[in-house]
Amino acid sequence: MTEPVGSAEDTQRKEFEDGVTRSFPVWWERFDWVAKLEGRFVTKRWYIDPGVTLLYYEATRCFIFGRFIASIAMVSAATERWLRWVVKKDRADFADMVPLAESDGRISKGVSGRLERVRDLMRNPVAHGKDEVMMGVLGWPRMSQRGWERPEGYEGYSGNESAAKEAIETFLLLVQETIQGGPGPAK
Repeated sequence: MTEPVGSAEDTQRKEFEDGVTRSFPVWWERFDWVAKLEGRFVTKRWYIDPGVTLLYYEATRCFIFGRFIASIAMVSAATERWLRWVVKKDRADFADMVPLAESDGRISKGVSGRLERVRDLMRNPVAHGKDEVMMGVLGWPRMSQRGWERPEGYEGYSGNESAAKEAIETFLLLVQETIQGGPGPAK
């Protein structure tokens, strides 16, 4: 049975198409940011673990399409997996690997500080936070026992774009410092 002309399905499709069309300029801006960042790090010449690569590219796709919480989760997983390679441990906690890599001289103090910031303020709230923590990361204040107040200017389920950018850039800095043949830790 076919839907009559002007059906709810047609209306939904039109709303979806209109939303996608309005999103193109924003998606392009984010894509351009990623492309320029990768150009700065010359990532096309990196040959790194395929699992790390997959997680990184999933993180950038999530970022481009405004799924910032997913982007933070994916780039944090890529970072953790890369850190295991850096410290030569099959299993280790993110919190233990950063100081180990720094004390072994494999990463600079600057990258170590950025990794700690990503872990404390971005990764852990996304990966382990309860509602209060997660909503706090999104910038939503509590308005009742079960409700949250949407901040002024908040559009959609986007989360925190600047946190996702910082997490992505920190990952690239980590790889740049630790990849074989790379510049090594900044002195």
